[in-house]
This record gives sequence, structure tokens and C-alpha cells, in this order.
Amino acid sequence: MKIKKVGDKPMVIHTKQKAKLHTHEPKQAAMGKEMFSVDILGKTYNATDLSAILLQKLKEEAEQQIGEKIDAAVITVPAYFTHKERAATIEAGKRAGLEVIAIINEPKG
Repeated sequence: MKIKKVGDKPMVIHTKQKAKLHTHEPKQAAMGKEMFSVDILGKTYNATDLSAILLQKLKEEAEQQIGEKIDAAVITVPAYFTHKERAATIEAGKRAGLEVIAIINEPKG
């Protein structure tokens, strides 16, 4: 993945697959925002879809490492996330097969 300027806005460009990103600037959170979407190999994903895919992969890798099934998680989000963005994160966790016990703020540092 690369960050390039498209016009006057920095955009995330995926280099291994043909991906087209819409209205997503890398410094702004896209969770819970309908205006964000990415087309990958003919399928459109929103931020919640992509987060669910990532959480599912992390869940699978953790299960392989510890040799046990994982069915619940505490997920951290940036402190500035709105209620809608937090709700989208909880939805992503559910789609990944997780019971989201809590959403907590990432430490500021």
C-alpha cells in the first residue's frame, strides 16, 4: 500500500491488486461513514467490512498460536472515535465472529 497525492489530497493506493479508493484520506477515520468505499477485484467494501476482515484474520492467527477458540475480545479505538464509529467497530467485531466485551480508548502517546 502506498500513500500518493491525487490532486491536492493524499490517497491510499493498493499496489498488489487493482483497487480504487473513494473519498478516504489516510489521516481521517472512515469507520461508520457511508462515503468511504473501496473496490477490490470487482467487490465493494466499506470500512466496517474491511475491519471485520482484519479482525477475522487476527482472530484466526491468534487461535492458531494459542491452540484454542477465541470468541470474545476487547477492542481499542482512537479516543476521538464518535459513537457511530464505535458502533461500526462493534459491528465489525460481530461480523468477525467475536463477542465484543468492551471498546476502550487507545492510550495517547
